[in-house]
Amino acid sequence: MYAYRRYILLAWVIFAATCIVGYFTQPEIFAPKAVADWLRGYGRLAFVVFFLISTFRGFTLLPSTFTVLAGAYLFPEYPFSVLLLSVIAVVLSSSLVYYFSEWLGVDTYFEEKYPSKIAWLHRAIDERGMYIVVGWALFPALPTDLVCYVAGVLRMQYWKFAVAIALGEAPIMALYVFLGKQI
Repeated sequence: MYAYRRYILLAWVIFAATCIVGYFTQPEIFAPKAVADWLRGYGRLAFVVFFLISTFRGFTLLPSTFTVLAGAYLFPEYPFSVLLLSVIAVVLSSSLVYYFSEWLGVDTYFEEKYPSKIAWLHRAIDERGMYIVVGWALFPALPTDLVCYVAGVLRMQYWKFAVAIALGEAPIMALYVFLGKQI
């Protein structure tokens, strides 16, 4: 791994850790109503900012729940738009994470360090990768971004990965959008 990539990896780990610590120590900042109120300050650009935050949220390793619920809260008259933008954003976010892990060279590191385990994971992803990613994404307690990094490191076929993410995340996001106020 090139030295500058190590610095980028270190910066990202610090950034993600800071976000995660903030998420658990100051949850009121990430509450959907607080995020919606913050987005409201952008006026006509709120939908654009919502989409951008939803897209780049993957680098924080935080769940998409708070952004989807914030969108549902802020734009109750446009639930299908919120759902569509959220699904597109999660696929884009997952794609960024997928390619980021490969670009960092994490794949090379793990292949050199754990060749037999990586070979086993490669076979599992080749045989059942879509099912694994869909199942992982469907289960809200598991961080979807983690499977995105793994799929990127293992070089899962991108189209299978993107479709699996969309199929796994869409039902949960639909629940958040259409039942968000009850949640």
